[in-house]
Amino acid sequence: MFFHRIGQQNLSPRGREYVPDGLLFESAETKAKANGFPEEWKRYEFGRAVVESKRWARPLDRRSGRRGEETAPSTQMLRYLRRIDDITGGTLRWGILTNGSKWRLYFSGARSVSEQFFELDIAAILNLPGHNEGLFALKDDRRHWLKVFLLIFRRKAFVPAGADPRTFHEKALEEGKFYEERVAEDLSNKVFGEVFPDLVRAIVKAAPDADLQAVREATLILLYRLLFILYAEDRDLLPVKDTRYDDYGLRNKVRLDVKERKDKNDVFSEIAARYWGEMADLFIAIDRGDASIGLPPYNGGLFDQ
Repeated sequence: MFFHRIGQQNLSPRGREYVPDGLLFESAETKAKANGFPEEWKRYEFGRAVVESKRWARPLDRRSGRRGEETAPSTQMLRYLRRIDDITGGTLRWGILTNGSKWRLYFSGARSVSEQFFELDIAAILNLPGHNEGLFALKDDRRHWLKVFLLIFRRKAFVPAGADPRTFHEKALEEGKFYEERVAEDLSNKVFGEVFPDLVRAIVKAAPDADLQAVREATLILLYRLLFILYAEDRDLLPVKDTRYDDYGLRNKVRLDVKERKDKNDVFSEIAARYWGEMADLFIAIDRGDASIGLPPYNGGLFDQ
């Protein structure tokens, strides 16, 4: 069930720029073979995964602002995997990144290593206070996700079994490609086949004399602002765990409220601009930044007033 581990093996012949927290081996024999090399960076060729562990609940995709935490942990992991790929020729391709609460599995062979990782929130799965709330709270399926956690991060998942040279993860990746294509197609159809036309019709209804090209551009800006916020809140790129932010983000004030009202078959006003006011305020805060609610500026132009 458990890995054999060596801590903090330097990936570089000199300096301390590339030093992951741990190197994991499938057996005591491979660990001993790796330790036979005095150069630490040569030991990675015998490993099954590299691990980087951070303090509890530290943000994984951004700097925390604390001293010694100037680099995002996800950036560290990507640098480690690139370096490991160079020195091992691709024999070690898996990285585990965790802050105790969230556990990520990275694969250096992914099309986009920075985006295509597998993540589970063990704090939510265990129903720890403050970690299993909101729109995506786990309920009766927590036992299932605990089994998934053990299945994904156990030692056997990284080691070929029997005559098949593929590991559990490699088999899962191959099967996942089929479902990925289906989900991408469904999502594209939903966004551009339903949501986009609905937004266009709403804007035209509100401003019937507007130029159609201006309507199209306004719709795209609004659509991509919403997609950005939904994605950023679900990935903690916006400070959703900060109690100062939760009164201004979309998750509680808009998403959860809309969901609960739709579940009750409630009526939505065609005149009141309640939700638009919440969104407009957040758009400005994202563009300018608002230190009072823990929000840095994301001034790439999308939210420019």
